[in-house]
Amino acid sequence: MAEVHRRSLDARFPELAGVPFEYSWTGRICLSRNHVPAFGEIEEGLYSACCENGLGTVKSTLAGVMAAELATNRRTQQLIEFMDHPEPSRLPPEPFATVGINSVIRMQELRAGREG
Repeated sequence: MAEVHRRSLDARFPELAGVPFEYSWTGRICLSRNHVPAFGEIEEGLYSACCENGLGTVKSTLAGVMAAELATNRRTQQLIEFMDHPEPSRLPPEPFATVGINSVIRMQELRAGREG
C-alpha cells in the first residue's frame, strides 16, 4: 500500500517526488450509499457518530463534538445544521456491494488523479 501512496503523491505533487514518508497506513472506510453519516441517538443514551464516507479525519472530529452536544442536550445552531440530512442508506448485499463500491472508489481515484 505504501507504493500506491507514493505513486499517488508523486503524481499529484511532483515537486515532492522522492520526499520520504515517515508512515503510510490504510484501513477500511465506512460508506453509505447516499454519502451521509450515521449520526444521532440510536437508542436512549446511546449515540452514533460514524460513517464519514472517507472523510473521517475532519468529519469525525466534528461529529464527536456534535455527539457531545446532543448527549448533553445543547441544541446549538451547528448541531441543528449537522443533523439536517436524511438517514444513511444501506449498501446493496454482497457480492454487489464489494464490486460496486470498489468500482466507484477506483473511478473517484482516477478522477482525482486528473485534478490540477
